[in-house]
Amino acid sequence: MNELLAVAGDYWWLVLPLSALAFEGWSEAAEKRHRRRVELYRLEHPNAAHVDPEDLAAYRSAVTAYDVAFQVAETEARRVKASGFTVDERTRLETARKLVTVAVDDAATAAERQAAYRRARRELDGLIVLPDATIDSLEQSVAGAIGSRRGSSPP
Repeated sequence: MNELLAVAGDYWWLVLPLSALAFEGWSEAAEKRHRRRVELYRLEHPNAAHVDPEDLAAYRSAVTAYDVAFQVAETEARRVKASGFTVDERTRLETARKLVTVAVDDAATAAERQAAYRRARRELDGLIVLPDATIDSLEQSVAGAIGSRRGSSPP
């Protein structure tokens, strides 16, 4: 063992290339082992990945149709925006947008954030329906911002 270490000490610059060769052989063996396992799996489960070309074409066309319909709807929604609302309703939407900005602003105090959030919810009630996920996300943003202010010390 000492002779091996002595040789490695004398030819230290060969250790890295020889290690790379050994690792390459180990990597190739692992790749072959993986291929054998995949082949065995395919032999044991012959119908697991069976897809008809017609089914695949139908799936692709359905996904394409969905994508096109979604893009058209999104483009139309951006074009229309708030044109379906009255002037008073647009004013309420703009006020709510500003209040939500204050509610998630790091510079606002906790009381300002909570008041802005409550007022924004009142402005939007009856005007638009917010999904539960949106409400939860907004509440977490407001609560997280309030919590981060409490944890910091005043200047």
